[in-house]
Amino acid sequence: MDKFLIFVGAADDMSAYPLSRLLAIDCVADGVLNFRFESSIGGGTGAEHDLQACTITADSEFATVKIVLEKIANFSKVSFSGPQFLVIANDITGEYLVPAITALASTQDS
Repeated sequence: MDKFLIFVGAADDMSAYPLSRLLAIDCVADGVLNFRFESSIGGGTGAEHDLQACTITADSEFATVKIVLEKIANFSKVSFSGPQFLVIANDITGEYLVPAITALASTQDS
C-alpha cells in the first residue's frame, strides 16, 4: 500500500495523493511552496499536473523545503504498521507539517 500526503483547503476541498505521484516540490515565488502531483483527473499530454500551493513565511523557502523534504523522507521510511498518511496542510484545523506553512490553495489539472 502506498503512503499518502493530505491537503485540506476547506470543508469541501480535500486531496490525498499517493506519495509515489509527487513530481516536484518547488518555490518559484516568494512565500509559496508548491507540491506538484501527477494529474488526478488525467490529462493527455503529460504536462498536466495538480498543484497544492502552500503559503509560507516569506524568505524562508530554502529552509522550509529542507525541513519538508526531511519530514517526507522520514515518513516514507515508516513501516507498514505505522501511519499511512501525512498531513501537509489543513486550513480547517490549522494543522501544518511545519510552522512556516500558513495556508493552502489547490488546483487540479493545472
